[in-house]
Amino acid sequence: MSSSSSEKVSSAELIQARNLIWNVSLGHIKSMALNCAIDLGIPDIIHNYGSESIPLSKLIV
Repeated sequence: MSSSSSEKVSSAELIQARNLIWNVSLGHIKSMALNCAIDLGIPDIIHNYGSESIPLSKLIV
């Protein structure tokens, strides 16, 4: 973006840009969290526990 005074950025454009940055950042964090869960074996623990809900205390062990 040029710093000339003839170019003005509207509030809507700034909000849209901020939202895009947040969406990209949170999407990356979501991917990292999923990767960590897989590395810790959480999906396998849940699958092996059976059809009933697994308590958090069992998931931590």
